[in-house]
Amino acid sequence: MKFKLTDLGKLMEAQLTAGSKPIITKIEASDAYSSNDGALLSVQNKKQDLEIEEIVVVEGASHLRFVLHNVGLAEEYMLRQVGIYARQQEDAEEILYIIGQDKTGERVPAASEKLVEYEYDLMIHTENTYGAEVVVKGSYFATKAEMEEIKGKMVSADEGDISNTKLAVFDDFDTGGEEQPGEEPADVPDARTAITEIKKEKKLSVIISNIKAALMGLVTLGEMRGLLVNNGLCNEPGKFFLDAAYGKNLQDQLTKLNSDLSGLLVMDFLIPANSTKIIKESNAPFSQILFVQGWAGDAFGSYVLSGYGSGTSARNHVSSIGDGGIAVITVDGMEFIVKNTYTSELYCSVLCVMGRAPVIM
Repeated sequence: MKFKLTDLGKLMEAQLTAGSKPIITKIEASDAYSSNDGALLSVQNKKQDLEIEEIVVVEGASHLRFVLHNVGLAEEYMLRQVGIYARQQEDAEEILYIIGQDKTGERVPAASEKLVEYEYDLMIHTENTYGAEVVVKGSYFATKAEMEEIKGKMVSADEGDISNTKLAVFDDFDTGGEEQPGEEPADVPDARTAITEIKKEKKLSVIISNIKAALMGLVTLGEMRGLLVNNGLCNEPGKFFLDAAYGKNLQDQLTKLNSDLSGLLVMDFLIPANSTKIIKESNAPFSQILFVQGWAGDAFGSYVLSGYGSGTSARNHVSSIGDGGIAVITVDGMEFIVKNTYTSELYCSVLCVMGRAPVIM
């Protein structure tokens, strides 16, 4: 996209007093294209507003940094025109100061398709010349070929080349490309630092760069080994990864536990107020635990029911683990008679530890 001062913009520059700068008021994007862009008074067929990030002065040049993103954009469009509006002073009339155009255009997708972000760094020089190139930092659009094409394309208000002008580069951690003269490549932060920055940052481009750095850190073998644990003793949350070998050990233990518990059977039943239920056993060795619970402080109990067949009463037994006296259990041959002496229902469960399941009558 090629930027230039509009006719009104040139007039404003000529009227500015020494050392003063225009006041940037807003930036608009459009899918329109004009063959007489210098004469434009406003952006045609506006599609969205762009966000102004900052205006700073570096080595005599004003850097206008602004962002185009598609958050909330309902329909896609071809970006062909960007208009920058300004005032000479606070109470002056707003004019279209700078116009940027690209006849081919760049597709900006709707937010429902994917989120993208362009970041612009526009340099405006006091002698009515300005550097103007779109630099997409860490977004879905920029390719190596596009960045090579950007290199060296700095233009004046009359569209002439400006030499020895520093170009903006990707704000990323990829140092495989060509850096600016005298510029140190960015250090890749460690995984934890990058993840912390992901949580803090709001800009899409910076978030993507830190995601990249985090992934680079996580796949580094040395860092991964330093964060692995292969035991069950770690008590520091959020700092380490579980070694897959120990994960297999835990899975084996769970499998064995499930296998050991597979023979257990739990039978639930309810005894109404002042009523009786019978637990009838089969004529074989058995062992069970009976749990009872009601709606009062003393309406509880746990009992072991055990035995090995019909015969004398000495063969089958009931032993209390602890109870409140609400349930009264007696033995009659192969039957355990459970009487609820409470004025409300009693909830019961039989856990079958050994032998066949009983019949609840």
